[in-house]
Amino acid sequence: MRASNAIRNQSMLDAQSRVEQQTPEPMIALLYDKACTLVRQASNALDSDNLELFHEATTHATQIVLALRGILDIEKGGEAALHLSET
Repeated sequence: MRASNAIRNQSMLDAQSRVEQQTPEPMIALLYDKACTLVRQASNALDSDNLELFHEATTHATQIVLALRGILDIEKGGEAALHLSET
């Protein structure tokens, strides 16, 4: 049991290290892609009447979109950032 915990902890540290070394742009793209995937998953879940999966996917997608919206820099992003913040 200890070995599996150690491996899991090391894996989490490796992932965290990779994330911390990334520039913001690829991380934003990854988050955006994940939100799109979750919206598609929610749509499929709704089509198959899986309300639990629909709720989980839409909640997670909403959290990502709100986080991305929260990091918009209107001053540096200009008109594009302003448009994104208004939609």
